[in-house]
Amino acid sequence: MKKFFMLMFCVVMAFALAGCGGSNEKNASQAPECKVLKVATDANFPPFEFYQEQSKVHTGFDIALAKAVAKQMGYEKVEFVNVDFKNILTGLQDKKYDMAVAALSITPERERLVDFSEAYAEDGYKVIVSKNSKLGDDFSALAGKTVVAEEGSYAEEFLKSKAKDVKVVPVRDTEAGIKLVAAGKADALVASKIVASFFITHNYSAKVKFAGETILDKDKYGIAVAHGNQEMVKKVNEALKEVKRSGEYKNIYSSYFGN
Repeated sequence: MKKFFMLMFCVVMAFALAGCGGSNEKNASQAPECKVLKVATDANFPPFEFYQEQSKVHTGFDIALAKAVAKQMGYEKVEFVNVDFKNILTGLQDKKYDMAVAALSITPERERLVDFSEAYAEDGYKVIVSKNSKLGDDFSALAGKTVVAEEGSYAEEFLKSKAKDVKVVPVRDTEAGIKLVAAGKADALVASKIVASFFITHNYSAKVKFAGETILDKDKYGIAVAHGNQEMVKKVNEALKEVKRSGEYKNIYSSYFGN
């Protein structure tokens, strides 16, 4: 019986070591080393990325895609670092993480700071107003109004450059903007159509709505890495290509956005 339990102990230890890529060359007393990819995200942007308090895990389309890409690149584990959106690019420049997956719009301004993979998703930006508002849904309707947008986002960027006579107020995230609009503290919010739809459908359908069908602007999202790291960009692009070729991308997309 003692031999049986000793055998079972050895089997369990063998699996424990193998589970994180342990090496046969390491001493038994040493913990196995994982090949870890450190990824920055801002978990306040559902359904792209959000944090589940109950299970204490990051989830969302970007999170699932990052894991699939990391696996294709040979990483055994992904460590997600939650960062305020406005600080993500600075952190990449300072090499605090390997890459960022946070629904980052690919823009000329950002491409001067970091390098991007090929685009992996598209989005559009719409005007969100209070439930009883009669405000229009285009740039001319926003003139003279107080409009909120996520700080550091593409929405804030194009509002400041394209919308005339608009007071643009930055907020922490889309939900914070929705709350201000619902409370009458801002005339409108300009935000991702996908993300705003998520919040309106799940929590705020009685308080806010889309002002109309107009798409103020469109953009494409990419995975960001430190500027000049073309080797990393190449690896990410190759991994993305394989994730799409295998059908895994389609499955992930369907899980969060439907068909």
